[in-house]
Amino acid sequence: MRKIAIATALVAAAVATPAMAGPNGTVTRTMDVVLNVTTACTMTTSTTMDFGFLTSVTANTQSTASATVRCTPNAAYTVKIDNGQNFGAGTQRKLKSTTGTATVDYNVFDSTGTAAWPVAGVPGTGTGLDQTLNIVGKLAQTTEVAAGTYKDLLTITLDY
Repeated sequence: MRKIAIATALVAAAVATPAMAGPNGTVTRTMDVVLNVTTACTMTTSTTMDFGFLTSVTANTQSTASATVRCTPNAAYTVKIDNGQNFGAGTQRKLKSTTGTATVDYNVFDSTGTAAWPVAGVPGTGTGLDQTLNIVGKLAQTTEVAAGTYKDLLTITLDY
């Protein structure tokens, strides 16, 4: 029992005693600690800009979709939208009948619903949190078309 008490006391003394310099001196060095954060962004989008079921085509009928961007804080980014698969003359996007050649003109606007989505895109600066950009679609024509489903496919690009 006495041997255990002496051994325990020696271990406790060794742990409590500060390290002593070696007999020939001490060497001290520094070490850099580095973290490199790179710019990164992600984007998710609504799956559909849906104008719903209409009995007639009415100009300015509106639908809203969204793109959610998350970028490293202070990272500059731009969200661009192409002209779609059925792009017509001038700058007109078109929804095309899934069973024929008829089309319905539409336009894409920024979240205000009054300014066309810029060709150069909508710029932003990352915050490290989700930032939602609303994309407003509006029907542009008043000419009636046959009943059916009309579609287009837009490509949304995030440059950073």
